[in-house]
Amino acid sequence: SLRAHFFNMKPYLKRIYFLLASYLLALSILTDARVLFFLLNKSKFVGVTTTDFLETLFYGLRFDIITATIVNALFIFLVALPVSFLGFKKFRTILKVIFISTNLAALVLNMVDMAYFPFTLRRSTAETFSFFIEKNDAGTLLPLFLKDFWYLFVVFFLFLFLINRLYKVIEQKTLAPIEKEENNIKAISLKSLSFLLVIGLSILSIRGGTQLIPIGIIDAGTYVKPQCVPIVLNTPFCVIKSGVLYTLSKKNY
Repeated sequence: SLRAHFFNMKPYLKRIYFLLASYLLALSILTDARVLFFLLNKSKFVGVTTTDFLETLFYGLRFDIITATIVNALFIFLVALPVSFLGFKKFRTILKVIFISTNLAALVLNMVDMAYFPFTLRRSTAETFSFFIEKNDAGTLLPLFLKDFWYLFVVFFLFLFLINRLYKVIEQKTLAPIEKEENNIKAISLKSLSFLLVIGLSILSIRGGTQLIPIGIIDAGTYVKPQCVPIVLNTPFCVIKSGVLYTLSKKNY
């Protein structure tokens, strides 16, 4: 019966709940980073009202969804697989490491702009980071960064603690106790359809919608006024989107 099939799918649905909750955590990290970016650089956004800022939080979600999906693509894929490996502790540990490390990497990119935006007045791109790497300035700049922006390291470790803690809570609330999943033909078929739906939605999210051309950096200006563009964007998005263009331009050159 349909009722019986629903209960057979229950362990898989728990995985989907876990995935959704984790994804919302990833989105909240990006939103928190946007708030911090604005507060630390508020003096550079003259004329940006509270209403303007609230608009950037709303429209910024579209850019954050793209970023969160790209950053967490491997995590999404592994959790949504038709066959579950969550019964293995090592696999759950690998998932946790993937989630925390990739989202922290995205946070670090945002934090770089929290510090250096007053000097550039724009979000950093792949070209920006490539310039510093090619110049081998990382060793020189890191001690200066530590000295001038020590408070960002405190923020980083606070985020690390909170992400680790919240991930554990999500895991316990959605997955525990881990139940054995049905692996008969009907169950595998239903889970495969669900998996394809998750992948389809992920691709749609990465494109930024159903429009012909995927959302790019330049599209930020269509949602907010010019001075709010750096707020509505996020640095990982700019690095990812500009990375392809920068690589292509270097090859053409």
